[in-house]
Amino acid sequence: MPVHPRPGIRFERGLSQCGQRARPVVALPARRYRRSLSSRPEWVARIGGVFPALALALLVAGCRGGGNAPEAPAEPDPGPAAATGPEAPAEHEIVLFFPSADDEDLHAEKRRVLPIAAPEDRAKQCLEELFRGPSPPLLAAVPDGVHVRQVYLLPDGTAFADLSADMLKHRGGSIGELQTVYAIVDTLAANVIEIRRIGILIDGKTRETLAGHVDIAQPLRPDYQYVEAASRPAPPMADAATATPVADVPGAAAPAGESGAAGGSGESGSSGDGASGDGTSGARGDARGAGGDKNGAGTP
Repeated sequence: MPVHPRPGIRFERGLSQCGQRARPVVALPARRYRRSLSSRPEWVARIGGVFPALALALLVAGCRGGGNAPEAPAEPDPGPAAATGPEAPAEHEIVLFFPSADDEDLHAEKRRVLPIAAPEDRAKQCLEELFRGPSPPLLAAVPDGVHVRQVYLLPDGTAFADLSADMLKHRGGSIGELQTVYAIVDTLAANVIEIRRIGILIDGKTRETLAGHVDIAQPLRPDYQYVEAASRPAPPMADAATATPVADVPGAAAPAGESGAAGGSGESGSSGDGASGDGTSGARGDARGAGGDKNGAGTP
């Protein structure tokens, strides 16, 4: 009778050495075997699914900048000084003198500029401001195009202002030339205390006059009698270098009872003395017809 094997049972072929029929060998089906290899406790499978979900949640929280993330330390406040940089030096006030169409006096105009230590550079700064011209209704003191080439200062307080050749375009007559010369001289003397006399050079050379009226061959002392009375600076009290008293400046604002007449009384105003400032009243007389000859004879 044929033997029909049941599922999961296989028989060995042939007979054993004893002649007995072979015993069946039980084998698990392939499907059941695979299930036995992959079978795990149910809690292990659940935990294995929780870990990926937890990792994904932490990743999303980190991308959104969760509140538990440590904050970077704040940088110290640099303060207003660091934000604005080094503080700019404070400006100071200078006074410039300009002519006017209403009278024959020079009128003061004040401006604020940056401070400069070297007296030569301060003098050049003042002249550059003067040559830029005034605010209305005052008039320009020099012809258009004039510029400062250089300013030199000697140890004795004599300064030389070297100006461009455009200064020779002057066409203002005797009064206009007088105003131009003393606008330069008085502006320098009023703002640079180291300066006591001012010589005017044109392209590095001395000249007798600018337009034939006022002698500029020698350095001139300041003369504030050409400045309106309300704007006249106080006279310098001492020389900045030697701390010794300096001679009175003609026309400077003097204390009550003292005369501010220019050039003294009865001094000669010859061309040489007038150029040096000892007979400046004669220069004014020559320009305005108030006595004195063309050589600058002083008014008694």
